[in-house]
Amino acid sequence: MNCPKCRLPTLQVRDLKSHNTNVIQCTSCHSFWLEEGKVDILFGEQAATDMQMPDYAMASNLSCPKCQCGLYEFCYPRTEIMLAGCKSCQGFWVERESIAAINKHVKNLRQLKCRRCNTNNRVEKKSIAQASCSSCGSLLKNWFDSEGNPLAEETSMLNKNQSELESEAHSENEFESEWTNVKDVNLEYKFCLFALPIMLLIGFLFNSSAMGAFIQRTWLTMPVHELGHALTAWLTGYNAIPFLWVTIASTDSPGFIGPILLLVGILALGRYALIHNHKIGLFLSGILLMLQFIGTFILSPKTSDMLIIFGGDGMGFVIATLLMSSFYYGKNTGLYRGSLRWGFLMIGAAAFVDIYMVWLSSLGDPDKVPYGTTGERFTDSYRLIEDFGWSFNQLINRYFYLGNLCFIVLCVVYYRGLRKAMSVVVRREKKVL
Repeated sequence: MNCPKCRLPTLQVRDLKSHNTNVIQCTSCHSFWLEEGKVDILFGEQAATDMQMPDYAMASNLSCPKCQCGLYEFCYPRTEIMLAGCKSCQGFWVERESIAAINKHVKNLRQLKCRRCNTNNRVEKKSIAQASCSSCGSLLKNWFDSEGNPLAEETSMLNKNQSELESEAHSENEFESEWTNVKDVNLEYKFCLFALPIMLLIGFLFNSSAMGAFIQRTWLTMPVHELGHALTAWLTGYNAIPFLWVTIASTDSPGFIGPILLLVGILALGRYALIHNHKIGLFLSGILLMLQFIGTFILSPKTSDMLIIFGGDGMGFVIATLLMSSFYYGKNTGLYRGSLRWGFLMIGAAAFVDIYMVWLSSLGDPDKVPYGTTGERFTDSYRLIEDFGWSFNQLINRYFYLGNLCFIVLCVVYYRGLRKAMSVVVRREKKVL
């Protein structure tokens, strides 16, 4: 057989008495051709597992001495040791220097069993001080010394406590970084405490008068309502263009521009949340991706059309809740510095109260349901009842329960935001003292 490197018939069988086996070696460059089953004999089962050819292996200019197929090159895991393998006969071409390097690497590996979750970790001796458990993430230096030997229980607990203190300090710094732009934390705490309830109260007072309700719905609620139609259309795979008092939605055929732009926006949100370690942002982007996938590829066109109509007030509740919730986040962004959050809070509170009061009042009096036409167009309620067979009770209850759910979410955000603000106030006062 020809040597893949020398390209000459210099491969010969050589007996390895130390391993009670034989291998094929080049008499010129002294490299080895290891047939299937030989790797675990020479290096052990774990090394044989590590030497499995990965999918990303790159084609080389070497040829298999057995079946003449091209060999694929890759690195031994966690090293720069180059290997070449055949995808056909599963043999490996290993240069003489690589044999010694692999043996040295294998000898330096330590099997460390995490005391917290009992996961086995294979770690190089020189990396033990920086390594963490692959399962629970706890630092292995809490349990093992630099040689991989188990530490005494007292030393382990001491290291563990020190690690937890360092982790807590890191979390506090990360927590405080969001408030670096807040100069007066006591004033910000008062804003977090009173701004949302007062804005909702103002929205309710406006809504209680006929003129106030008209202004509120025309200039504050309707943009949110129309954006609700459009956002639902984008989530279900259709194009839609929201205007101030009407939304043009094309449900005759699946859209492209609107859904793609929404997908880009969701991915951008997920990337920002990932970079800044915002778990809520990651959760929200994941939910939106799932909803867009279901709406675009699973729902029928009729169901999508029904949801787009329902999404006026339905998604309007969600958008209004998000606008108000934004008051408690983004203090290290332009949302806080530019006072944009006050505008979002006002629009969100006004829209939420206006939509909610429509369906709250309809609970006891179905005649208050916006049924019929407005601006020579059939209302959403009319279409849901007449085109999709909803009853008045179903219509009212679905909007009302969705509004209550959004209000509960808003209360949770309010509580968490207030608690965070109080924590920052206490920490700043401790630093002053």
